[in-house]
Amino acid sequence: MCSYKKTLLLLSLSILPLFGNSIENEFQDYRFVLNEFNLNDNFSKNPEFKQFVEENKEFYKKNYSKAIQERFFIADELQTQLALNDASPILMYISFTESSLNSTLVSKSGAGGLWQFMPPTARDLSLTVDSNIDDRKNTKLATKAAVEYLTTMNKDFDKWYLTAMAYNCGPNKMKKAIAEAGTDDINVLLSENNNYLPDETKKYLKKILLYAMIGENHLFVQN
Repeated sequence: MCSYKKTLLLLSLSILPLFGNSIENEFQDYRFVLNEFNLNDNFSKNPEFKQFVEENKEFYKKNYSKAIQERFFIADELQTQLALNDASPILMYISFTESSLNSTLVSKSGAGGLWQFMPPTARDLSLTVDSNIDDRKNTKLATKAAVEYLTTMNKDFDKWYLTAMAYNCGPNKMKKAIAEAGTDDINVLLSENNNYLPDETKKYLKKILLYAMIGENHLFVQN
């Protein structure tokens, strides 16, 4: 990453708190992020989401800055591949939440690559995963597969915030949660007062949204 890009990135991180600590003031592009995930603007006032942002934003800013500085060209290629596959650039933050843009990452459970596909899922998406080749680590191939997978799921859920959570917990569990809740209202599904979804999945969506607000707030410098 060029020195001036690093300077712009770090400067942006340093001045964010000067504009107040509400989501609306601190993250000027929050509406774009929420709307891209089919969430209303007023979700920024959800008490549990606000608390999550307040408690975690500094750590997430540092993690985002570190990942972008170390893997800027991966981020750039990922955005290019999303555009080539007619996908919203906001989907990058699902990948970021999964792997911090580490294309060679393999988890203890065996999930691998930018999108952390398990081997069976990867093979279902026509990716090769064997002792010699692992297409999950190929930004172009893995991103094309991820867009296909996410788009197919979104045809069922029709709301990207539901699809993002289904990416974490699985589509069947997501459908069961909606059926048990009797609604797909995000405030109901994420509430700490119920157990329709695993806590991990509730946190997963909050992480994606926070990373997206950080990234879209002029921190992903492409030129």
